[in-house]
Amino acid sequence: PASTFSHILARQSETSKIYQGIPLAALSSKVRGDVLADIVRGVMCEKYPSAEIEDALPGVCHNGLDRGRARAEYDWLHDGRRIECKSSQLQWKSAASRWIFRFSSVKSGLFDELLLACFTPRMIHIYRHGGLLGQSSKGS
Repeated sequence: PASTFSHILARQSETSKIYQGIPLAALSSKVRGDVLADIVRGVMCEKYPSAEIEDALPGVCHNGLDRGRARAEYDWLHDGRRIECKSSQLQWKSAASRWIFRFSSVKSGLFDELLLACFTPRMIHIYRHGGLLGQSSKGS
């Protein structure tokens, strides 16, 4: 029975402890990423009310097949600029004894501007990445 493993099931990571009771944290990373991208896009619409903000053009895959909207090379257009939005939840990295944000699958060269949504237990921080700091091709 599960009660035999209660000591194992009761373990919580430092990350799960700080996000306990926060509904956005309970979502899968894919769904949370979609929600955060929608929030960032909404903030951009509010901040720049006269801007022309449109859905991404899906384009064509390397194999010649049409891309779906979810597989577009970028997330949306802002006054003709291709915007990519990536998100990350604050995570405890025990090996380094520090808190980190980790962004993955950033498709370099396929967008004009990268916006980062950093989800913390208290708020969502939005940063415009300058393209210089914090880049890695693999790992942290």
